[in-house]
Amino acid sequence: MVNLRGKWALVTGAARGIGRLAAVFLAEKGCNIIAQSRDRRHCDSLADEIGKLGVKCVAVEAELSDTESVKKMLSDIDATGFQVDVVLNNAGMQLAYRKDYLETQQQAETCSSGFHAKSALRGRHKDDAESRAVAS
Repeated sequence: MVNLRGKWALVTGAARGIGRLAAVFLAEKGCNIIAQSRDRRHCDSLADEIGKLGVKCVAVEAELSDTESVKKMLSDIDATGFQVDVVLNNAGMQLAYRKDYLETQQQAETCSSGFHAKSALRGRHKDDAESRAVAS
């Protein structure tokens, strides 16, 4: 695994489930975490848990299906001054019981909550070998 000690990872959907587990895993490897959820307060207990591991955790909020919300989140991240080295795009939307799933490219892009985040993040990471260890 790439040495993550001292790096910063943005983990979307970090408040619970796989996103939370991934954030804790990265923190155990020495990686600082920017934890995204729709409401930053949902990441309070995660930030406490990660802080006990000796790394930093900053909570940010955004509705990833809303481009303006993502832009605000990115502005908030920029304001911290931290360089995002890893993006783990865990958040997703569930469209339950849909008969004609993703008939067009536009539908595919619209239903992917990561689409907005990836578009907004494009060009915001360092272009080196370690930064390409990006999970999505």
